[in-house]
Amino acid sequence: MVTAAVLAFVQAVVVLIASLYVWFFASIADIASSGRPGVYTSETARSLATEGTVLAVLQLVSVVALVVGGLLALNRRTPAAYRTLAGALVAQVVIALYWAARLLDVVGDVPGSDGKGVLAAFTLFFLAGPAVALGLLLTNAARGWFTGTPPA
Repeated sequence: MVTAAVLAFVQAVVVLIASLYVWFFASIADIASSGRPGVYTSETARSLATEGTVLAVLQLVSVVALVVGGLLALNRRTPAAYRTLAGALVAQVVIALYWAARLLDVVGDVPGSDGKGVLAAFTLFFLAGPAVALGLLLTNAARGWFTGTPPA
């Protein structure tokens, strides 16, 4: 369905922008933590920089999967197109849940931090689109669209 494909495209743009920000901040953390050994280095900053870089790359791969899944859903009404789009959307849900857990963990380590609710709500922004699109894909109309049978 068209709506699920459009939501995949919108999610791809949002995740692309977020990935570039994550990569930017991971690069800054990497530069900041690669100073003189023992003086400016922080193992925590270095591990967060590595994690941010890996997540940015994974998110960029998921952007490609979202675009491919959306294009296949619009151009091919096959079960393979359905599985591709659904898989890309499930990957987005998993990434959003990982971010929620990870951000709550990192903020929990900061003394005096009470912004956990804000970070949890922020991750809902990245979860809403793929969750709605997955819900649309689970309808009888969507299954009929991809299998070529009219909904009952």
